[in-house]
Amino acid sequence: MTNELDILVLERELDRRPDLPATEVDLASLGDVLRDLGRELEHGRGFFLIRGLPVDRWSEERATQAFRLLGSRLGRPVSQNAAGELIGHVRDTGADFAEPTVRGYATNDRLYYHTDHSDSVGLLCLRPARAGGPSTLASAVTVHNELVRRRPDLVALLHESYAFDYRGEQPPGSTIPYYESPVYTTYGGRLSAYISQPLIDKAQRFDGVQPLSAAAEEALELMQQIAAEDGVRLDMDFAPGDIQFLSNYSVLHSRTAFEDFPEPERRRHLLRLWLRLPDSRALPERFGLGTRDTAAQGGIFPRTTADVS
Repeated sequence: MTNELDILVLERELDRRPDLPATEVDLASLGDVLRDLGRELEHGRGFFLIRGLPVDRWSEERATQAFRLLGSRLGRPVSQNAAGELIGHVRDTGADFAEPTVRGYATNDRLYYHTDHSDSVGLLCLRPARAGGPSTLASAVTVHNELVRRRPDLVALLHESYAFDYRGEQPPGSTIPYYESPVYTTYGGRLSAYISQPLIDKAQRFDGVQPLSAAAEEALELMQQIAAEDGVRLDMDFAPGDIQFLSNYSVLHSRTAFEDFPEPERRRHLLRLWLRLPDSRALPERFGLGTRDTAAQGGIFPRTTADVS
């Protein structure tokens, strides 16, 4: 939890030197805390929660500046869409999640347990929903271990490659509308996860994609079932000013469906960062959204690389 001194230091630096690179901003003891928490993402439990940012007295612009500054002390922000945006806005736009190119964060639907296309994802709550919408986490390693214990016959299927829908955001010059990745991989002595059930399901519409076998569908469904179980799942209700960061390789995340306020200014609104971590684990080339040597380096391939250098 941040204290008032940390907040005063943060506000002072944002007021005094807004254009200074994040790595050069003096955050005093808060910088040491962030450095220790950053190690937690890759070498510890894989997630952490910070409380107490005074977003109720900040403008959205100030909250965005603070979030990006704090996130940049953990890693380098990467692109979240083909437009190259580094800050995402998680809120219900009224979009229909059944549409092939619609992303779940733009709806109020329940989300499957999934991982994002980066080393780490962070969320800052500006406003929670009227009802519902808590964040839920599950250890990807625990889910894998439970799969081994309950259905060892299905585990190998999750280490095979699946087609994932690019949702129209494939790399420039590519004409293939999907990419392939295993859900689980062991590389460099570590188990890593990459999963988005809607992208697997939506990729089934493309010519050339191998239809999912009944056994593969069962394995994917059991993975979701285990992640949602009591004793595996960890629920977090966000309050304004809460920040959650997690490792996308070791932690699956989701949220429940939610009901929003009718007034636009009161509706659920979270800011999102995707980060490339400086000490991230080694991964095989065909894992997740392309290789780690692309311009996006873990994010979605932007149409221009100007914003992700």
